[in-house]
Amino acid sequence: MKEKILAKVNSLIAKCEELVTLAARFEQNWTSLNDRLLEAEFRAFRTSTLSFLSQTIGNEKKYYKDFEYHVIYFKVYNLTIAHRLLQNIKSDFEEGWLNNIQGIVSAEIFSDFLEMAEHLLEAKYKDPAAVIIGSVLEENLRELCKRNKIPTTTVDSKSGKDKPTKADALNVELCKAGVYNMIFQKQITASLDLRNNAAHGKYEEYDLPQVKAFLQFVMDFNVRYL
Repeated sequence: MKEKILAKVNSLIAKCEELVTLAARFEQNWTSLNDRLLEAEFRAFRTSTLSFLSQTIGNEKKYYKDFEYHVIYFKVYNLTIAHRLLQNIKSDFEEGWLNNIQGIVSAEIFSDFLEMAEHLLEAKYKDPAAVIIGSVLEENLRELCKRNKIPTTTVDSKSGKDKPTKADALNVELCKAGVYNMIFQKQITASLDLRNNAAHGKYEEYDLPQVKAFLQFVMDFNVRYL
């Protein structure tokens, strides 16, 4: 039984890696790709993985809930999460302690994101890489705020519900609290601008060397502050 489970996990990992490559190409606006076909492949992969997890570990386990919650769209970012989760599931099955798992360590996931971004940059896919790096930076700003007891949510004036504070505002608050100086705050602002340009399709606003520098900046940020 264990061999069959591991074989299935390996097949899901292989499919996930294939989809990551296709998603990177699609996000680079390769119009020759059939978006409906790719979306159908992603949906089939997602359904197959959730079914497998439900049958093997149950739908109340954290792995199942993490996959269901985070792996929703046919995007490199989402598929990177899927890949990391499947790799961790495989390790847990191999080591025989899946039932005792307490969760995924966020730092490991973000490290995997940056590694994926590095691979994308090596292949000159600067745009999806910029989005991934920017997402890691934003989450790390939130983590740094939490460590310094700075609120990461604000109350929506219309709904009255809490909503995540935007990254630019978190950056300002961290500087005000003296976590880092204004020079570093401006560097983060510039980095977030690059991320926003990538996320909104303004690909001509930056080049490959700038994204490579962005990656190094976020890696240095992690070492220095986290």
